[in-house]
Formats: sequence, structure tokens, C-alpha cells
Amino acid sequence: MPNESKVTRVARTTRRHAARTEDLLPKARIRASALRLFAERGPSATTLREIAQDAGVSLGAVNYHFVSKDQLIEAVHEDVLAQMREAVRGIDPDLTPTQARLARRDAVRRLHQDAPEIASYVQRAVLSGGAEGHDLFRSIYGFARSEMEERVASGISRPMADPELEPAIYLLVSSAQLFIGHYLEDMFGLDFSRPEDQVRLEAAALDLLTRPFFQGGGAEVPIQG
Repeated sequence: MPNESKVTRVARTTRRHAARTEDLLPKARIRASALRLFAERGPSATTLREIAQDAGVSLGAVNYHFVSKDQLIEAVHEDVLAQMREAVRGIDPDLTPTQARLARRDAVRRLHQDAPEIASYVQRAVLSGGAEGHDLFRSIYGFARSEMEERVASGISRPMADPELEPAIYLLVSSAQLFIGHYLEDMFGLDFSRPEDQVRLEAAALDLLTRPFFQGGGAEVPIQG
């Protein structure tokens, strides 16, 4: 059942987090623990004392490395963006759209496997709104827009009719698991830790991105208003 698999996945994530943070320096352990707890319950519902306990350090150590909670939140935010940037960096802009989509899929999949708390953090931040969520989405949108502009410049992809909005819609389709993965699992009984469910999601996204949905080719749709 989906709920049972989620419990198993949470337990596995917790064990992976503990193993990863054991050998980190105190500052990195604090940041890693903050990321996990922020992903679970949000920054406002997480205290510095809880972060210290999770990281296995004193509250004084947290205050030494991060002079305020806001500074720690900003450090987590920047770390998430850096890991996401690293995950998709190196995807060749000369790949065909299908090859690029598969390369992005593999990069995002590795990120989900290695740091599943990042997906939870992004989901919570973006879907809850607020300044943090807006800033995070704006940064991720920047990655997608740069990627699409490179592909247009190299002649691999067609010019965009709306260079501002189309990257945002592309981002939502190509990163559906990142933004609404929990909803998809609940609605359709999926479990994205299963390869077959990953493949199903990617096939649906690839179909939308590479084949026209409306029949009749490039017929112009009138805009009312």
C-alpha cells in the first residue's frame, strides 16, 4: 500500500541522513539537520534546540556557527540551490530534446535518491508560498530558462513564443515529481521509489513535451479578453 511504502521510505531517509551527517564537520551537520527538519515541518515550526539535538551538537555550537535562525535558513536555502544546480550542470545543450529530457530525468532522479529531503524542502517551501517559496521558485525558474535559451540558441529547440512564461510551464511539467510528487502518489497510488512509477511519470512528461497535444499542427488559439 502507498502509505506503508511512505513509512518505509521515511525510515530509510532518516537512516541515510544519519549516516551522511555522522562524518561531517559540526557546521555542515547543523545545516544538514536543519534541512531535514525544515523539510519535515517547515522553518517556523523548528527550533534551534531541535536542530542542535538532531545534529548531535550543543545549542551553543549552533549559535556559534549561525548567529541567527534567519542566517541558518538562508544557509539551507543556498545549499539546496547549490545541490540542484550541481545536479543538472553538465547536461549538454546540444542534446536533442528527448536526450536532454532523459539526462535531466537521470540527474533529478540521482538527486532524489541521494538527498530526498531536498525534494520535500522544495515542495513545502514552494507550495506554502511566502517570500522563501517565491525566492526558491524564482531561482529554479532561472535554471530552466537558461537551459531552454541555450537549446534555442544551439538550434536544438524551436524559438519560444513567450520566453518568460514557457520556461515556467516547462519547469512545472519536467519537474512534476519535485513540486507535486506527494499529491501524485496519493491520488494515483504511486510510489516514486519504485522504478516503474518513475518511468510512468517520465513517459507522461516526455509525451507532453515532445508531441503536440492539440490536433491540427500550429493552429493559432485565439485569446479572449
